[in-house]
Amino acid sequence: MRTRTKLYFKKMVMQAHLRLDLPTYSDPASRPNIKGVRSWNVFSDLMRTASVAFSVLSHIALILELARGEKGGFLFAILCVSKPVFTFVTKRDLWSKKFILYSVNPSYLRSVALNSLATDKDYKQEVLSGSLEDYIVNEFEKTQIALGDTSHEFPSALFEADKSPFLGVFQSLLGDLPLIYYATSAIMFPEKLSISALAIYQQTASSIQSTIDQITRESSSVNKNLHHIESLYDGLKPQHSIPAGKLSYPSSDSSATKGMAIFVRDVSFRYPKSSDTRIALKNISFDIPASSLVVIVGANGSGKSSLVNLLTNLHYPTSGTILIDDKPMNEYRSQDLRKSMALLTQDHILFPLSIGENIAIGDPECGEDPAKLKRIQAAARLGGAREVIEKLDHGLEELPQREQALYSSQFPLPPGPLRDISDKVEKHPEFSGKKSEPLLCLEIEIGIVGGEVQRLVASRTFMRISSAKIRLVVADEPTSAMDPEGEFELFEALRKVQEGMTMIFITHRFGHLTKHADHILCLKDGELVETGTHRELVVRNGEYSKLYNIQARAFVEPEESGSTASGSTT
Repeated sequence: MRTRTKLYFKKMVMQAHLRLDLPTYSDPASRPNIKGVRSWNVFSDLMRTASVAFSVLSHIALILELARGEKGGFLFAILCVSKPVFTFVTKRDLWSKKFILYSVNPSYLRSVALNSLATDKDYKQEVLSGSLEDYIVNEFEKTQIALGDTSHEFPSALFEADKSPFLGVFQSLLGDLPLIYYATSAIMFPEKLSISALAIYQQTASSIQSTIDQITRESSSVNKNLHHIESLYDGLKPQHSIPAGKLSYPSSDSSATKGMAIFVRDVSFRYPKSSDTRIALKNISFDIPASSLVVIVGANGSGKSSLVNLLTNLHYPTSGTILIDDKPMNEYRSQDLRKSMALLTQDHILFPLSIGENIAIGDPECGEDPAKLKRIQAAARLGGAREVIEKLDHGLEELPQREQALYSSQFPLPPGPLRDISDKVEKHPEFSGKKSEPLLCLEIEIGIVGGEVQRLVASRTFMRISSAKIRLVVADEPTSAMDPEGEFELFEALRKVQEGMTMIFITHRFGHLTKHADHILCLKDGELVETGTHRELVVRNGEYSKLYNIQARAFVEPEESGSTASGSTT
């Protein structure tokens, strides 16, 4: 019956969604917020409520029957029902009203955003590669200080909570009045002890039994809670798969103006705990001199991104060794290495923070630097995001994602003050990219899209580069949603700030970048098949030349393609 009920209402909900036209469906306040799978829970709750109501009526009928034959019986009956009646009359029930809920406390919203940064798997790579661990914890502590004793309870619990302890004390006294009344009557008039006394005794015995049962349940609950605490503390001490070294980076004897030198020796890699048993990289060896510009190319699935994960210390080789400045990578402290690297990936994620902080967090140590705003503006210019920011209503203060948990008790909301407030909250712009998913939320998608998000993320990378601590910059196909002009401007800006840094670009698109490369690494099926400069590799007529000519044919006449393949076109 449960399964049939869920499926029946699930079909009804599907039909309700399918009947909506696009404008109605696009309006969050009009979109039905119902789920068919909840139908059985609703039915069960209603049946349980009916059972409780029948039980209450039965008790009242019994009390009234007893009261008819006793002196003072009606007073006793009134005392018996005084507590539930008082509780029913004084109970504050939010769900009996029409309402909307949304959070407005900026410190609370920021704490939610920082918590999602720390715990959401979609942010993990950005947090690690940006060395944001300490920054997030420190900022979260600031929000807790700002919040003080502000409650984090769900709004309905806050609404229904007693405003003082006296109401609860009074309710408890009302519950004891029948026993007090009968005990007093029994002492003063012992000859009047009757069937009502038996009811009192039964109630007392039932209460004692209930207490014993509760103690039994609590003893079981204690064991579960102790096990939960043990699991919690075990989870706070995870076993890392990447070995943790002790050497600092850069070392004191290294040059402050030299980039990172990388030497890869017989490296193979298979993703741990992956259902795919194939080897992502097979016996790869190459050298990347300090301060060089290297381009890694290859078809999709050739292993480019896997190689990036190894070079940036996000994964550890299954076999082989990676040397950083002549020392094995695993001998360095991972956090030191990551602080010296800047990673710009194809996964363009905006954090649930203001646009300004999204850029500034590239250098989490900038703090209260007086030049912080100028650095942010310079990074936005280099990343090509200045025009994107200028078109926003609040500029750098704009929030790309709303962490406000907006919930309405009725869908659609009828016209009126609640609908006006809801519309005002919903107009808060939200950007494409990573979307927040608070407990109760209605989403909208307006504002920045596609290549504009990539420009903002690129600005964060330029902010990181400007910290003067970066020795390695890795750009893993960061321009997938940009137009050719935007791609050209980004790569040119990166090349112009290269001094003192090693730069690695990963791409499957051959353009002006490969002609500037000091070294090109060509991957195929997880193997390094060719290395050299653009001119050298085109002349060889190997894998690189094949990939290059496939794209080149789109821009030359058929009779010219032969000369391109022969290497005369460079």
